[in-house]
Amino acid sequence: LGRSFADKSQPNWLDSLEVETRSTGDVYVKSLYWVLGHLTAAPTDPDMSPQNHAETIFTVCTIFCSFLVIGAAVSSMTNTIAELGKLNSDVLETKRQIQAFLHTAGVHRELSSRILQFALHSYLRRTALSLDVGVLG
Repeated sequence: LGRSFADKSQPNWLDSLEVETRSTGDVYVKSLYWVLGHLTAAPTDPDMSPQNHAETIFTVCTIFCSFLVIGAAVSSMTNTIAELGKLNSDVLETKRQIQAFLHTAGVHRELSSRILQFALHSYLRRTALSLDVGVLG
């Protein structure tokens, strides 16, 4: 975008950074810094600001896209946390049911503890194998 306006002798962000005197790697690093700064709402270098109308529109579009990216990331994390919370509540409910059954059946405390430990281990192993792929991926 900056190079297309260099031909029209309009000000652009490349002129403000004096890219002709910098290496190609340095220009790419600066560009990556600018993109990541706008995607994460981090402060960016004030010298790397839009210098004309087209660059301003591009910057605004980049900021809107960053809202979508961040929104999708937050949504994914929220769904993962909710599913893990549901898994934990299922484990606690299963444990409570087993304890109630063993107490009602009058099973000795030491044996109840061993049965509960084995049952919870089996339950966790079975649920870990059947976890939704979306949680892990």
